[in-house]
Amino acid sequence: MRFFRRQPRDTPGGDRADQRRDPRRDAPRGLFPEGTGPSPDVSAEAARDALKRIVDEALLLQDLAEDMLDGVRAQRPLGELAGPGGVLVRRFGALRASLPRSADPVLRRHRDVVARVLDHHATLLASALGLRQADRRSERLAEQLARLDGFGAPAQWLRAVQAELADGPAPSPVGGGDPRG
Repeated sequence: MRFFRRQPRDTPGGDRADQRRDPRRDAPRGLFPEGTGPSPDVSAEAARDALKRIVDEALLLQDLAEDMLDGVRAQRPLGELAGPGGVLVRRFGALRASLPRSADPVLRRHRDVVARVLDHHATLLASALGLRQADRRSERLAEQLARLDGFGAPAQWLRAVQAELADGPAPSPVGGGDPRG
């Protein structure tokens, strides 16, 4: 029984490396809800505005998620934490998927930082909730949960991006400026 079929190298349309796929088209149905998923390149001004809105919402969610982590550390019942925690994890993922792309190097750097922070927050919160579910079985897990202390440095990175977007310089023109940031 063959599960995987090899594509012949001389397929129409050129080399495999030249064939680009749209992840929204090839993804399983429902993976990218309408309006999410990889966004097309947009103007620097539109990308900056979208990134500002995403960072502002992420900071609000970050505060709520830190309250969830406090609840995990305080060993509140999982029934109180799981529903709202799951909503927060999914929202962090949706924000990550809706980050705009831009040719501006400064905005690309900010986008990369925000993407990493959103991934970090979703992973940490989901892991904390998962550990909370299993903590009754292990004293060691309960000790680890007691040491949870917020989101750490990534939370500060998100605040720094917000400050830079609020009063930082305007995006550099495409092809201008120093791409090293």
